[in-house]
Parts: sequence; structure tokens; C-alpha cells
Amino acid sequence: PLDKLRAKLCALFAFLALLRPSDLAIPTLSQVVVPPEQDRIVVCLLGFKNDYQARGASVTIWKASDPKLDPVSCYLCWVERTAALRGADPGQSKVICQLHNGAGVKPATVSTILNGIIKEGGGDRTLLSARGFRRGGATFAIAKEVMPDKVLHLGRWASPRVFHQNYVQTGVDPNFTDLVFGA
Repeated sequence: PLDKLRAKLCALFAFLALLRPSDLAIPTLSQVVVPPEQDRIVVCLLGFKNDYQARGASVTIWKASDPKLDPVSCYLCWVERTAALRGADPGQSKVICQLHNGAGVKPATVSTILNGIIKEGGGDRTLLSARGFRRGGATFAIAKEVMPDKVLHLGRWASPRVFHQNYVQTGVDPNFTDLVFGA
């Protein structure tokens, strides 16, 4: 169903591109490019939080080898299936749109969609929220040993201090004591 496809697209974009719900409400179809190789999506963001000098940013989301988790095929399917909802100038239509008229959604609607994913997945809504996709994506990337500078750049954080203090949750390795004592 279209609502599930939209939810999947929001979750993939939020987790893999470290986008806030407010970021997901921004791009138009003309601001999202899939090159002919269809190996990635490049999202041009304008007017997002922390863009103090109005320079914008581009975020690249790479194709996944698992078709069920592939953001590129999900995005292309979404665009194809929502084409009839969009007006005469679909390029100016928001990527994440209403399912009945193709109008863009507000950040609160994106939050509702992401919160619905958490609830449907059995997550505890008293502990988890839509904002957690960004933090979760960053934390997961760090745990998978992605260089912190790359994650910091992708997430467009205002400063490394903010990034490390507020977004990256790391635990102590089970072998920490042995590492410290050189055992």
C-alpha cells in the first residue's frame, strides 16, 4: 500500500541520510537526483536547520545490496506510484506528499509517519521517537566503524561537540578492561 511505501521511504531517508523530520518535508522531486546507474540518490537540501548561511547541502544515499532495504528502488517506486497525485509541474512537488492530493507534508506529519513505524515495529513510544532515526543512524554507523568525520558531514551537525555529546551513543566494549591493562 502507498502509505506503507511512504513510511518505508521516510524511514530509509531518515536513517541512512540522517535526516530530521523537518528535513524530509523539504525536498521537491527536482531536488532529488538518481543518476543513470541508479546506484545512489542525491538529495539537495535547502533551508534546513543549521544552514545559517543558506548554502544548502547535498546528501548521498547509496543503493543497498538487499532489495528489501534498497532506498533507490524504494524512491523510484514511490515516484512512479505517486505520479498521478502530482500536479502539472511534478518537479516542484514535494517528495514526501499527502496520499490524496499530492501536496507536501509538514514536519509533524513526517514525525507521525516515523512514530507509526516505531509503534508498528513494537517499539516503546515512551522511549523512542521520530527524532531517534537520526541518532540511531549515526550511532549505528559509528558502531559499524564508519569514520566519525564522515557521519558528522553526512548529518550536517553544527559542530563536532554537538555531534558527539548529543547524537552518538557508544557503549563500553566488553574487553575494555583488558584493552586498558594491555592483557
